[in-house]
Amino acid sequence: MAALPAGIKGLKAEDRGFLLRCDISAAPALSGRIGVAHLGWSPPFTPHPPTPPPDPPQTPPPRRQIRLRPLRNADPTHSAPGAGNRSHLSVRLGGRGGRDPPVTEQRRLSSKAIPYPRYDAATKDGDLMLIKLLQPARLHQHVRPLPLASSCPVPGMTCQISGWGSTTSPEVTFPEDLRCAKVTIVPEERCRRIYPGSVTANMVCAGEHRNRADSCQGDSGGPLVCDGRLQGIVSWGPGVCGDPQKPGVYVNLCKYTRWIHDTMRRN
Repeated sequence: MAALPAGIKGLKAEDRGFLLRCDISAAPALSGRIGVAHLGWSPPFTPHPPTPPPDPPQTPPPRRQIRLRPLRNADPTHSAPGAGNRSHLSVRLGGRGGRDPPVTEQRRLSSKAIPYPRYDAATKDGDLMLIKLLQPARLHQHVRPLPLASSCPVPGMTCQISGWGSTTSPEVTFPEDLRCAKVTIVPEERCRRIYPGSVTANMVCAGEHRNRADSCQGDSGGPLVCDGRLQGIVSWGPGVCGDPQKPGVYVNLCKYTRWIHDTMRRN
């Protein structure tokens, strides 16, 4: 598999959403089921925004992760520094935006980081990492799990993305409030034509050609939620966000469920 083509950027904390303001209602209780929540997401799975920068130029928001059960997180491998060193990884849950953290916010340190063993930095294949928290999160109205998808997405399926990524491109402008948008799963063959030699069987494309909805710089690690289940993780995309002809590329989590479950059992 070739490396990413010229003009394509991996979605680090400085690379990729054209997202609108949104309000995500609390998820139903999921007793006994594996679920996920984005690092810092508030009800139930939205990433916490960065502290607004004092002056231009703006700086990207902190890297974000996805939580599986109260003790484990998933994150794109490319955006998590210091894998294996818990002092580099911090989780914020229950925030929505603004300058002051809400009373519902929780902070947790990680005790272990486990990258997907066959991650390919050149192609971003296997762009996934699990993180174990030092202490479990407290589940309540503002922090609840989201079930992990057990089947692969179907072309044409409508899904939701959310984050605090840039709302402009190529210049970056980071919002204070949570943003979200609806995108549509793109057929694999079309995605491969758009990004020849760059899309693997472990990736899925999603975009919206009518309103330029897209993930953008700072949205890396954000959720692709379909039918109330975590279907993917923001991974990479074109250098300029919001191109209706170039959808975002996501980790296709249905390809990793066995590894996720096995790794959680072992740790």
